[in-house]
Amino acid sequence: MFVSFQISRIEELFNGLLEEEEDIIGNDDELLDYKLECVEYVGTALIIGKETIDERRDDAVLDIGNDLRWTQEKHILKPFIKHLNMLFNCINQAGHECPKYVALLKQGVLIAAFIMNEQAFDDRQNSPIVAKFLEISEHTIAIKLAKRFQDYKTLIRLACALPDFERKAKIEEYKEFFSSGDFCNMLYEYYLENGYMRDLLEVKEPEANLFFATQTNVGWMRDLENGDFAKACHTLKTLSRKSNDDVILKRRLLSFAKLSALCEDEVDNNFLEGIKRDLNLIKLQQKLDPNLEMKFDSSDPVSKIRSCTAEEIIKANLNDASCDIDRCFDALLTLSTLIDEEASNRTAGELVHSLQAKIWIAAIRANSEYWKKVTRDDDPKYPTVYSELLDRIAACAELSSERKLELIPDTKELAECLTEFSHNKLFGVLLRTIEEAARRSISDKEGMRGSSNETISYSVLS
Repeated sequence: MFVSFQISRIEELFNGLLEEEEDIIGNDDELLDYKLECVEYVGTALIIGKETIDERRDDAVLDIGNDLRWTQEKHILKPFIKHLNMLFNCINQAGHECPKYVALLKQGVLIAAFIMNEQAFDDRQNSPIVAKFLEISEHTIAIKLAKRFQDYKTLIRLACALPDFERKAKIEEYKEFFSSGDFCNMLYEYYLENGYMRDLLEVKEPEANLFFATQTNVGWMRDLENGDFAKACHTLKTLSRKSNDDVILKRRLLSFAKLSALCEDEVDNNFLEGIKRDLNLIKLQQKLDPNLEMKFDSSDPVSKIRSCTAEEIIKANLNDASCDIDRCFDALLTLSTLIDEEASNRTAGELVHSLQAKIWIAAIRANSEYWKKVTRDDDPKYPTVYSELLDRIAACAELSSERKLELIPDTKELAECLTEFSHNKLFGVLLRTIEEAARRSISDKEGMRGSSNETISYSVLS
């Protein structure tokens, strides 16, 4: 109880002194010389109080071990910090030529050291106290305080303001002086936040590996620098999946992932195909927005554009006012990117089936009047969106024969959905006839390709 009472009285004394000092400093009618005397007097009192505290701490009876010292509490340090601010304000007004400048500066250093010694490590970073000494051009004192009390952020910032050669030399000096993982981490963070990527990638300390392990957004750059292309490409693909709110960033990440995958000694073709599918999906989104390509190529900052899902791209194509052959074909190409997920994802399989039906229904309804009135006397080769779409699928070199057959519709199911044409008995027959012709065309081309490959193989063997 006695100790607690004594501590509270000391705090009252400090606060009382500061109230008097604030009244005098804030009074515009007081002369500057009187204000300087007041600041010096209060500073002397605070220093005596500080020295008394230090002396009592040396008493073995009062040893508190690793417990928190009462002077480390922020409300205890508050009077010292307030006084220091007033001291610097008076010095700024009086200038370096003031007779009391040296004495006040000395007091300022003592009080600053006391405060920083009591502050937690995080509170000392980018210290406002060190900044005050820099403001009055006392750079040597500022740097000494920053080094003594490990204000790493201030030291790093000041070092990085130097010319390149001097900066690197100073950083190496600090690394050796502190020999601290905390210093290195703060240095790497500063490099990352302020565009020193080349310096960051060149760092070889073990701490850098730990830093990059927690910084997935840039860790892939380190992997590329180290020639670990497999790790880099997988990280990039993961990042691309997290970048759906920014299609421009997503495409860049996927492009880097593709290049990284191609640099591997043994290329993972399945992985590469997955990246190509994602890039193709973005290309199909570009077709919906003519301005998107310009934004991709722009060096100026642009607002984020969300990456569309395959379902959204398909629906956008089908909802377009024209919904012509090109729109339907792009919708089918988009559907192709979903089919690969069907085996592992039941929901995706159901979605593929539903979207496929919607695409072909839209293609047929694009020529509604024709399908309602078509007769046996009409030209069987009349160019409907449905027939042209089947022809385009059959001729598409980007798709495998197996994929083409997967994209072709079930005409019986389609006819059942399109009840508005059910009065015309020829409707279902024509759908099936055109569909079967497309399937034969695909099979014939696959057969020709197989024969061609056999001929080439035979020629080589001969």
